[in-house]
Amino acid sequence: RKIFVLVIGIEIVVSYFLAMILTRPLQKLSQVSKQIADGDYSVRVPVHTEDEIGELSASFNYMTEQLIEKLMKLDQLLKNQEEFMGSFAHEMKTPLTSIIGYADLMRMEALSKEEQKEACGYIYSEGKRLQNLSLKLMKLLVLKNQQFQMKKQDLEPMIQEAVTSMQYRLKEQDILVNLNLKKAICKIEPDLLKSLILNLIDNALKSMNSGGILTVEDRATQEGAKIYISDTGCGMPKDEISKITEAFYRIDKSRSRKQGGVGLGLAICKEIVRIHQGEMRFISQQGKGTTVIITIGGGAYEKTN
Repeated sequence: RKIFVLVIGIEIVVSYFLAMILTRPLQKLSQVSKQIADGDYSVRVPVHTEDEIGELSASFNYMTEQLIEKLMKLDQLLKNQEEFMGSFAHEMKTPLTSIIGYADLMRMEALSKEEQKEACGYIYSEGKRLQNLSLKLMKLLVLKNQQFQMKKQDLEPMIQEAVTSMQYRLKEQDILVNLNLKKAICKIEPDLLKSLILNLIDNALKSMNSGGILTVEDRATQEGAKIYISDTGCGMPKDEISKITEAFYRIDKSRSRKQGGVGLGLAICKEIVRIHQGEMRFISQQGKGTTVIITIGGGAYEKTN
């Protein structure tokens, strides 16, 4: 009887310690999950075995990593939205302040015809800026949410047409154009791609006050096509290049406003390139110019006669 009681006692003690050893990883897992729930995302479950509990711990750590990554993306998205709304409010405030100020001046003061004409001119130009801003915002939203039908088309005549439509400004600014276009066919949305080329040429012209060289080239690749647009303008600082496709971002804000820019042109270009399953890269050096390299997917190939 004493031996039986002793054996039972030993079994109880051994079972207790075995239970502690077996449940310790689960207790650690529970502890870590509570810490993560409280906002401490740096903790992880230690993995010492390759059994079922070890696999569970590894899966839990992987799940935590994925959760943190998604939370960081969500946090960045919220910050981007706040910055977008702040920039939008600022862009709206400037022309509205001018319009209200000049309208109030015309309402309260007896102005001469020349002064009235000047005030009306400011109101008209700022109103056009607001209209331009709203149209570009609408286009940006449409590009983000609409499906487009792609079709095979030769890039050469489309790029040639885009450059020709800018001929007046090219002559006005005394810009020499260097075209090196190959016959290449690629799946594109013609109106969107033409808008992309026009936007980038417009940016190139804004960087060159008077005189300079604009070079436009295209090349068929196995995956699609590449388009190169280069200028000999003022260029950009290296630390600014990564930000220029953000909505409302402008390197020289005062100069952009004088030229009628609202800081959405390159954001629209980025969306157009995304729709074409491509990428847009900038190579720039201050005082020497900028080259934009657009890569378009869709199976381009050289056209045969």
